[in-house]
Amino acid sequence: MNYQELVRELARWIDRRPIAEVIAEAIVEAIADSIEADERPYFNLAKAKDVYYDFLAHELHDGLKRSVDKVFGE
Repeated sequence: MNYQELVRELARWIDRRPIAEVIAEAIVEAIADSIEADERPYFNLAKAKDVYYDFLAHELHDGLKRSVDKVFGE
């Protein structure tokens, strides 16, 4: 399997719903921890996207590298 085939198969296989659920749960937990209801941050899709893009930019690469190293024993 070449690189493009691997990307295509992974794109078909990856289920985005669990990712969306984890993001939504993290946001709901953060909101629930607010002391006053009126102090709770305004929640919308744009903010959820910001959370996802920040994760992609700052954490996904390192997490995947650790997982690859673990699976392939390096």
